[in-house]
Amino acid sequence: MHQPPCFLINLDRNPERLRAATTALAQIGLVPERVPAVEGRALGEAALRAHDAAALATIGRRLSPGEVGCFLSHVACAQIIVARDLPFALVLEDDVALAPDTGADLVALLDLVGTRDFDLVNLGRAPSKFFRAEAALPSGRALGRAWYFPVTTSALFWSQAGARRFLAEHRIAAPVDVFLQSWLSGTGRGLACAPALFGLSGAASEIGTGSGRKLDRARGYTALRLRRQASTLARAALGWLRRG
Repeated sequence: MHQPPCFLINLDRNPERLRAATTALAQIGLVPERVPAVEGRALGEAALRAHDAAALATIGRRLSPGEVGCFLSHVACAQIIVARDLPFALVLEDDVALAPDTGADLVALLDLVGTRDFDLVNLGRAPSKFFRAEAALPSGRALGRAWYFPVTTSALFWSQAGARRFLAEHRIAAPVDVFLQSWLSGTGRGLACAPALFGLSGAASEIGTGSGRKLDRARGYTALRLRRQASTLARAALGWLRRG
């Protein structure tokens, strides 16, 4: 069974999650290459403070060590994709789980994306709105443009062009899934599957504060969050309508 290059993000302190994910993925012919996750708690306060001003201005609070580490882990995967000049690659987090018919649908997805111009496919969460289906996978899942790009980074499918753009344009001022939603919504360069192609294992999240770092909210946090969400939704709606 032909499958894409696959990178699995995993913390050094979680070998059991690596074993479980690797065993599950082997069922559909995927042999993941482990990418050591960045341990946010080991970055040190100075490295974390470097992102405070941007995060306070963007989301109204500081980022937790886990959020910074998660973002940097996805940057590391994009760097590998670009360095190896891979046309496409699958990036998974180690709490990912298979959904029904994942294997056959993933093979079909490889054929379909070759005819589409895109940056990133979110395979871990279905789109909630402003989605336009373009093709059907063997299971009946729909693949289409996600004008409002879903959050969650458990299962991402990158194009080479998308990985390059991400490295050139990313800014650690929000959790990585929030950045990707803002970055791609309204552009038509984000795709998704409905229902999602991968699920979650139920393992505990590693995005907690970890070091006990205070994540005090800035004054006007709620208003800032609502404005940011409204802006992303407006761009998504405009893109969806224009391409109607």
